[in-house]
Amino acid sequence: MPGGTLRKSDRTHIYCVPRRPPIDGAQPNEDCRHGTDCIFALDHDKVAEHNAMFRTGKGPILIQDPVPISDILRVSMLGVAGYTLWKRPEPLSPPQKCVRCTICRREYVNGTLWCYDGCWMPLTWLGVHERIMHIASVADRNTELEVCYGLTFKSLQPKLDMEGASPRNLPRDAFTSDCRNRRCKLFRLASPGSSASESGKAHYSRKQAQARAPGAAASKPAVSAVQLTTAHDGWQRAFTPPGAVAA
Repeated sequence: MPGGTLRKSDRTHIYCVPRRPPIDGAQPNEDCRHGTDCIFALDHDKVAEHNAMFRTGKGPILIQDPVPISDILRVSMLGVAGYTLWKRPEPLSPPQKCVRCTICRREYVNGTLWCYDGCWMPLTWLGVHERIMHIASVADRNTELEVCYGLTFKSLQPKLDMEGASPRNLPRDAFTSDCRNRRCKLFRLASPGSSASESGKAHYSRKQAQARAPGAAASKPAVSAVQLTTAHDGWQRAFTPPGAVAA
C-alpha cells in the first residue's frame, strides 16, 4: 500500500505482483515502488473465481474488480519488523465481537494481531509469538517472554496450540505489571530466518545453499499470476492489454 505521492514516479494505488518482496525489505526489488510499506497476500483461488487478470509488460498483475476482505489472507509489514498486522480469522466458538488491546483498550476487527493505532503491543498469542521472534538475540527473547508475559518458550507453546490462538483476544492478565508500567527493555530487531537473527543464521545458510544448488525449484510466490491465469478453462495464459504499463 503506497503511502502517498512523493515523486512523479510514485504509485498511488494498489497493484498485484507475482512474487513476495524480500523478507527484510532491504534488497532491491523491482516489484516495490516508492512508499510501499506493507503487502496484502491474496487467496489467489478465490480472486480467480470472479476476476479476469491481465499481466503488464513489466510483470504486475491488473485485476478488474475490488478484492473483498474474505479474499485476503494476511496483511504484513515490510522491513525489519515484518509483523503480520492482520490475518484472515477462523470461526470462533464462542464468537468474538472484536479484538481489544488489554493495555490501551483500543478495539480492532477480528484477525488484527497488533495495536497499530495505539501502544503497538500484540493483541493475540500469535501476535506475542511474532513480537518475540522478531527479536534478534535468543537470550533477549527469553528475557522479553519472562519480563512481559511471565512465560518461557515451553509455557508459551500450549497457548499457541490452543484453538483460536491467532484471532482470540489475549486474556486480561496476559501482560505483567512490569510490561504495563513500561519497564521492558529495548532490543535489536531482525527478520526471522534472516542472517541477522541469531537462530535464523543456520536457516539462512540452508536457503542460500539451496538457491545455489543446480536445478533448485523456484520459490512459490505469495500472489501468483501464473496460478491465477491458468487455473480455469479458457485462461491458458496471462494477457497484456494494449497500451498497458506497469502498475
